[in-house]
Amino acid sequence: MFSRNPFKSQTIGSRLLTWFLLLALVPLISVIYFYHTISEESLTREIRRGLLAVGNSKVHEIESLAQKIKKDMSFLSHSKDTISHLENIDGVFREYGPGSPEYQNIDKQIRPNWEYFIRNYGYYDLLLISDSGDIVFSIEKESDFGTNLYNGPHKDSNLANVFRRIKSSNEIGISDYLFYAPSNNPALFVMAPVFSQGNFAGAIAIQADLEIFIKLLVIIRDWVKPERR
Repeated sequence: MFSRNPFKSQTIGSRLLTWFLLLALVPLISVIYFYHTISEESLTREIRRGLLAVGNSKVHEIESLAQKIKKDMSFLSHSKDTISHLENIDGVFREYGPGSPEYQNIDKQIRPNWEYFIRNYGYYDLLLISDSGDIVFSIEKESDFGTNLYNGPHKDSNLANVFRRIKSSNEIGISDYLFYAPSNNPALFVMAPVFSQGNFAGAIAIQADLEIFIKLLVIIRDWVKPERR
């Protein structure tokens, strides 16, 4: 049978050696645990700092993209070309209509500049809107072109909502990202009021290209990407 006390058969020297080893291991284990705890806490702090840095970086990317769009709109709304183009094409639109030779003539004059802008800056469409809510110019000329944002078929759209808002606030506005029937896709509009001699003359709006949303989604995806297993 096995002895109930394993130390009983040991000599005094063996017992002393065993207890010496046990006593020596206690502080060693304590030191190892202490440094493990310190290392774990340090690692946790570093991870938190890293996550915060990554988070701030992604927020900065999104803010930079938003600021870029706002900067573009601010520049356009104060441009003399924008003011003159809006006033001229609005006058022809009211007097002759969008299907008239007079309208087509002025459309051909101003279209190249606006096409260059949206292609170069990566936007989908650009709209000029009169003070009364008529969409008097459009690059894409979808079904919203020529309609009125107060009483037309798209009066309840996100485009119409942001137009009413910027006319009231006199500030750059961003619409909700919602389905927009003329484009048959979700759309977001950034719009700025245009003033002529201190009076509200209308608005200029850009419809953001899908690539901008993909860029935002990539930023967010990379931010919250799950751990690979």
